Amino acid sequence: MAHKGYRYTLDEKLRYIKLVKKGATTIAVEKEYGVDHHNLNRWLERYDEHGIDGLLPRPVKRYSTEFKMLVVKKHLAGASLGQLRQDYDISNEGVIQRWVNLYSDGKRLKNKGNKKAKGKQSRKTTLAERLEIVNWTIDNHYNYNLAVEHFNVSYTQVYSWVRKFSDGGKTALVDRRGKRKNGYPN
Repeated sequence: MAHKGYRYTLDEKLRYIKLVKKGATTIAVEKEYGVDHHNLNRWLERYDEHGIDGLLPRPVKRYSTEFKMLVVKKHLAGASLGQLRQDYDISNEGVIQRWVNLYSDGKRLKNKGNKKAKGKQSRKTTLAERLEIVNWTIDNHYNYNLAVEHFNVSYTQVYSWVRKFSDGGKTALVDRRGKRKNGYPN
């Protein structure tokens, strides 16, 4: 029995497909060999549509936020996961289910985009800006990621400012870079 996340080879997929083509049910193959019958049904569909090429690993697809919302809304309107997967050529129902769960939990279906360009560059901020960002973050239940998007600053900056503000108040947000510590002569 294969463990979760196991990638079947092309030969293994073909072997299980041949068993079904000879008359075995997908459930029987699952019981005997441990291959999930949902996977087997998907392989059969792809094999019937595209031949052996349909069983080769598929390239990773990136979906836009608008596309994800379209699919989620169609599912919430009554379309089945399997039908949506087929209609929109999505790799499996689990992808759609994740989108539905995110949407149902009130989270955004954002496009992940280029992961290398994830961090924001730091920028100069005034004391008033830092204070506004800290107050906004606290008012929004410490949602640092939302503050990052809203104010175009880095996560580390926001987290640091909120922590400093909690520990020392408004004076802790003063930028002391390049200045002597208190008590030392100029």
